[in-house]
Amino acid sequence: VMETTTCEEIAEATHALCRAGGSLSFPELQRELLESCNTKEKDFLYIMKGCSRFLLVPDQAGVCGDRLEDCTVVARTSLRLCSAYSRERCADGEACQQLHLCRFFISGNCRKSCKFSHDIRSYHNHQVLTECELHELDETHLSLLLLQNDPELLPEVCSHYNKGLAPRGACTFQVSCTKLHLCQFFVQGHCAFGLKCKRQHAIDQRGRSMLEERGLSRNRIEKLPLIYRNMYHLSKVLTGESAPSACQLPVHEAGLKARPPPLHGVLSTEAAALCPDHRVAVVLQGGSWRLD
Repeated sequence: VMETTTCEEIAEATHALCRAGGSLSFPELQRELLESCNTKEKDFLYIMKGCSRFLLVPDQAGVCGDRLEDCTVVARTSLRLCSAYSRERCADGEACQQLHLCRFFISGNCRKSCKFSHDIRSYHNHQVLTECELHELDETHLSLLLLQNDPELLPEVCSHYNKGLAPRGACTFQVSCTKLHLCQFFVQGHCAFGLKCKRQHAIDQRGRSMLEERGLSRNRIEKLPLIYRNMYHLSKVLTGESAPSACQLPVHEAGLKARPPPLHGVLSTEAAALCPDHRVAVVLQGGSWRLD
């Protein structure tokens, strides 16, 4: 079984990332764990390199591995809201491996009398969260983690808006567009024009109105620019556009000594041993390497 200390450190690192809006620089997160858990440098490196909860994003020059201090750590999870539940069609019931929660509750602004669950501590949801070692997160932090990982919860950034001339680019829907009008390069973290850019680097009133119509609270909307940046980094890995960098190699390839035995004694790699998401571990054992 995974060492209790390691579990606590993973949980605390997840809390720290969620408190910060979903991501932190590598040195900032290291300081957080040093203060809260007295985590030694070698143990911190082991967790960051071996645990699927954390994505290490290289700096703009693509450097990562030799200069971990230049990386950003993004919180990730394979956990999703059950889309069938929101349509009252989930056939799996209590055996479902996804959360049975109101999507507007996660968005922060369920305004009507609601027939869907708002209880992250319900029997079903608690079981699912415990499997993924996310049961200690509160509603706010869980919502943020889901928003930046579940692609069904937020509208896409409008690709047409980012083509053609400003102010609305090539988007033919103009003010009725249901996608977000934000500068794609800003979302990716490297807009060369900075404050002089003619495209939006903040969510305007039209965007706010559209997002509020989708059920997002003002508090959630204020955090969206960073959430979208985190989503961009996470989506690159999931779609295969970006191969895992040196800092995301399995632990045994990264040259670190083995510490905990495999999770529940069923997995062969040390990287899987650190993985806090049991559902991913089961999939790995079955030979498939996709996040489920």
